[in-house]
Amino acid sequence: MQTFFVGIDLGTSNAVMALCGTAGSQIEVLQIPQLSSLQSFSSLDKLPTVVYLPTEQEKESIASEFPWGSSRDFIVGVYAKERGAEIPDRVVVSAKSWLGFHHVNPDEAVLPWESEIPEGKISAFDATRLYLEHLREALTTDPRVKGEFNNLEITLTVPASFDEMARTLTLNAARAAGFESVSLIEEPLAAFYNWLELHSEDWREKLRLGDIVLVCDVGGGTADFTLIRVEEERGELLLRRINVGEHVLLGGDNMDLALALSLKRKFETNGPKLDNWQFISLIHAARRAKERLFSDHGIDEIPISIVSKGASIFAGSRSTVLNRSELIEVVIDRFIPLDSITEFPKEDARSGLLEYGLPYAKDSALSHHLAAFLSKSVAIMGGDLSRDRILEASMNHVMPNLVLFNGGVFNAEPLRARVLQLLRFWNNGNEVAELPSADYDLAVARGAAAFARIRSTGQGVRVKAGLPRSYYIGLERASMSAPGYVPPLKAVCVAVQGMEEGTSAELSNKEFSLLAGQEVGFRLFSAQGMQNEAVGRVVEDAEERFQTALDMHVCVKLKEGDQRKIVPVRLRSYLSNIGLLEVWMEERGGEGRWKLEVDTRG
Repeated sequence: MQTFFVGIDLGTSNAVMALCGTAGSQIEVLQIPQLSSLQSFSSLDKLPTVVYLPTEQEKESIASEFPWGSSRDFIVGVYAKERGAEIPDRVVVSAKSWLGFHHVNPDEAVLPWESEIPEGKISAFDATRLYLEHLREALTTDPRVKGEFNNLEITLTVPASFDEMARTLTLNAARAAGFESVSLIEEPLAAFYNWLELHSEDWREKLRLGDIVLVCDVGGGTADFTLIRVEEERGELLLRRINVGEHVLLGGDNMDLALALSLKRKFETNGPKLDNWQFISLIHAARRAKERLFSDHGIDEIPISIVSKGASIFAGSRSTVLNRSELIEVVIDRFIPLDSITEFPKEDARSGLLEYGLPYAKDSALSHHLAAFLSKSVAIMGGDLSRDRILEASMNHVMPNLVLFNGGVFNAEPLRARVLQLLRFWNNGNEVAELPSADYDLAVARGAAAFARIRSTGQGVRVKAGLPRSYYIGLERASMSAPGYVPPLKAVCVAVQGMEEGTSAELSNKEFSLLAGQEVGFRLFSAQGMQNEAVGRVVEDAEERFQTALDMHVCVKLKEGDQRKIVPVRLRSYLSNIGLLEVWMEERGGEGRWKLEVDTRG
């Protein structure tokens, strides 16, 4: 019986799957069958995470023989992406971002957003489930996996910035899609595991004690930052993640939009305004031209053509060009400007009334978001950082000396070069080097498979990731009652961001009262980026400040004959080596022990 380890990168723009066997076997990226037209299929290494809602006529035209299944109500993949560019009212995109946006019910059928189709909309949860169902079926038809599906160990990637609610929704979607047992790993961490897999024999020669690695992950729709530090324990080098960034809705799609807007002005200077369909076509043309100019330095310009409004196939088209200088100005200079490290994202609202939708980054400069992340890293981890790794100019920013790039945006070497130039500028001209990698689109899935294998077999290098956020347990305040008055819920910190697996924390100087003999509720909250947090700190107005990680109702039972209603307890938390956070309530002066548990990895 063969055990396989599968890594699934469920990206905002594309999904990728990788598979490997036990130690020593190569990690392979799987080909995913998908519709390339209504009548044909292609097997590709990426599945665009796009759902197209076909019309009734299109449903009748879909090829009668699927590689699997019989549904005609939804199309996922490359054809969905291409057809959706033509009919945006019927295409669902960015479902992962909607899943993490808690102001919209993830089970409410609101997608495609702002579409005027009369019926057939789906929820962000359903879209995520459809992607995963497609991937599960692709796995079950793979000849290596056929008959061994129950022996697969699945690791699914999520943004490092996903809170507990978004992680839980992702896990529930995976289970609804037929994956019974799934673990989670953060995307930038998975990318680093891929680098470790590629350098399993010589990583200790490429990294030195004190190095800080920035994992800079920019995909089609999001940007994610993570810092990993090289430390020493008992004479051996070890790796520790020290901070993760916030979920920033900014990526390659923004660059394509900016290029299309620049080209649109050129078209409209010498002709009529573009309609919506022409502009959508222009965005896709801009993306293709951008990728070609970045990959082929022998080309200085690319012709851009769109069909004239109302023209037949025999009529003319309108043309302009995208040249290299315009590409550099729009994409490199505007998205990665060489601004000061003290320039943070500008969040000023341009209008007092905002259209409801995803919280896209208002500031399109990645430089500003990266500067804010490096600043927050000092506040969170500054006490553990050596002075030479804190930028001396301000003493307010952590300065990495190595960068691992990930995400489709960084297939373009000029964009990688600009980020390195920016970091060297911030580092007073001192060297900041790239950790060479490959397959910027595929690294996360490969790293997730590598992590699954290491976790199962215990063979390989593990990064001491610790908790990506702090955890708190709800605490009812002692106050007088009044009609209609519900006192705000406090919360006490039981585990801080960065708490290492295999360690515990005790609140030995605080005592609490545990209600027994009746059903009671427990609320566990989580928060990221809380500066100078400490176990035992009590926070006011928890429901307003934090996200709920766990909400459960239980009856605390005592030994037979014990009629007490209140038991004095002290709190202790423990993070296991497999990511289980246990919060123990231990009776003072007695033997009673009760446990709450949350799986931080799924």
